[in-house]
Amino acid sequence: MQQEHAGEKMTRLRLIEAGTWLFAEHNGHEVSNRRLAAEAKVNHAMINYHFGNREGLLDAIFSHCLLKWKETILPLLDAAESRLGGDRQTLARAVRELVDGVIAAITGKESGRFLAVLLNDDLTTPKKYYDRLFTEVLAPFHRTASRIAAEARGLKPEAFESLVLGQAMVAQCMTFFRGRVLLLPRLKWPELDGEKSLLISRPLGDAIVASLGL
Repeated sequence: MQQEHAGEKMTRLRLIEAGTWLFAEHNGHEVSNRRLAAEAKVNHAMINYHFGNREGLLDAIFSHCLLKWKETILPLLDAAESRLGGDRQTLARAVRELVDGVIAAITGKESGRFLAVLLNDDLTTPKKYYDRLFTEVLAPFHRTASRIAAEARGLKPEAFESLVLGQAMVAQCMTFFRGRVLLLPRLKWPELDGEKSLLISRPLGDAIVASLGL
């Protein structure tokens, strides 16, 4: 009985992992249930058995990728928040370290794959998916960025300028996910790796620090 339970858990996990790979590379309408099952090497009837229907599987895939991305991004935000209240040099260093971490996550092979699923239009178009992405990832990022901007400018975090500068910081980081399709060919790079992500994050961090007057 225990062996059977372990087998079912493994089948469920294989379907989620297969969906993560496929939806990171393809739009939802390009990935049929049979293709998902074939990628997971299971019978396609297992989708309904384990998840009720295709929507249940999509929910599980999205939740898996959201959890993995939160495990990456939230500690970076916590680290930046812990530096608030120090001198301006410490704040500038916190900004650069946050930008380094976020760009490494966006461009990383594994974490970038999770983000690709979260930003897949066929998944995030339904309001419930976007709301979760906004509430659990984007809003915390913007909150931390706004607090950094507020401290740099001597403002309250909810001040208009703090919110706008916070949004600019988030946008400048996140744009490198979709923007890589333009940047990589111009740089003649086949892909991004750890060292190349630093080549991006360092001038970006310097630009954000300068925009905050640090």
